[in-house]
Amino acid sequence: MIRKPQSIVVRPVMTEKSTAMTQLSNTLTFVVASDANKIEIAHAVETLFQVKVDGVRVVTVPGRIRKVGR
Repeated sequence: MIRKPQSIVVRPVMTEKSTAMTQLSNTLTFVVASDANKIEIAHAVETLFQVKVDGVRVVTVPGRIRKVGR
């Protein structure tokens, strides 16, 4: 089942580190759907931005535990 590229790429990451990566090493950073694989991510970025994707790196960031109460 092929999904729409808009449902895979959620939003770009706009931080100082990601902006520096874009300028220095021509690397783009996105928040993507958690169930998307590297092939789907590459296809979605190529479709949305009309670029050639050399590689995809994925990082899964675990949520943190928050204390409730006093």
